[in-house]
This record gives sequence, structure tokens and C-alpha cells, in this order.
Amino acid sequence: AEATERLRAEQHEAGRAVGVAEQRWLGLPDAGEWDYFELRRGIIAELRRFRPDLVFTVDPWLPYEAHQDHLRVGRAVAEASFLQRMKRLRVDPEPDPAWEPHDIAAVAFYFTREPNLCFDISASRERKHRAIDAYRAQFSEDQLRLLHLGLDAKEREWAEAEPFSHGEALKVLAPGAFHVGL
Repeated sequence: AEATERLRAEQHEAGRAVGVAEQRWLGLPDAGEWDYFELRRGIIAELRRFRPDLVFTVDPWLPYEAHQDHLRVGRAVAEASFLQRMKRLRVDPEPDPAWEPHDIAAVAFYFTREPNLCFDISASRERKHRAIDAYRAQFSEDQLRLLHLGLDAKEREWAEAEPFSHGEALKVLAPGAFHVGL
């Protein structure tokens, strides 16, 4: 309970650094045991509640990613992004009894090896790095310093062919790409 409380406090701090207005948790343990389908149902419920145009998640197809939370959450978000339109898939409780399907234009995967878009983050990278600094329970000062050095190198690398100094490379796909490429 104490670790969960600290992680949520760090997530609030990180969210404030980048302008996140609201955060929601599904009550599943960090790096613990939980059911994939429970996660997917929870994500579908939140997608129906918020009706986003664009969804961000970690790339679950990243080679050599060993953190199961990242793999399972990224995959569940991808799957939920196209399943959320199906009226026959009910979540309990449904966020809005009058819910109607809506289209999510795209899912953007970060920490990807195969980006297809690069965005200029030159003006916002300082806030991004401040958000990362919020996770003091997960990283030591030395680990944070190395993480910032590594991210700075990647941000510069991603921007090499661009007219800006620092970039964020994402793989952006329409949700139909996650089911037989439709």
C-alpha cells in the first residue's frame, strides 16, 4: 500500500510537469500478478469514457523488452483501441449508458525501434525530463543522470534529419492495423 501510494504521488508529480489534467488507475499492482483481460476491459472502459482521438502507449513489440507490465499494457492498449468500438463487448459498469462507438484515429507507440514519425520536442523536452525526475522511488540519482544522458542522445539522434534539435520518435498506427491490417 505504501509503495502504491508513493508511485501514485510520483505519477501526479510527473503529470503536473507535462500538463496532465487527470489520471486514472485500474487498481492493478505494479510489477505484480494481474489478469490481462481485466486490464483490457478497464482500458476499454476508459477509452469509452474519455473518447480520445489519439492514444499513447509503450511499444509492446520492442525487441528485448523484459518488463512484462510494459509488454502487456502496450498490447492491451493496442487491442482495446480497436475492440472499444464493438458494442457487443460490454464493460461493467459502462461509463455512459448511452455510449455509442467512436473512432480513435491512431495509437502512438513510444520507445519503439521502428518509428514512422518524429515530433519536435525542443521546446518541451525540459518538462519531459522534469517528469522523469519525479520517479525517485524507481531510480537512484545516478540512474536518473544516466537516463537523462541516454534520452538526450536519442532525442538528438531522432532529430538529426529534422530542422529541430530534439525529437520524439513514435510509431503511429490506425487501430485497424492491429487486426488483420484493416
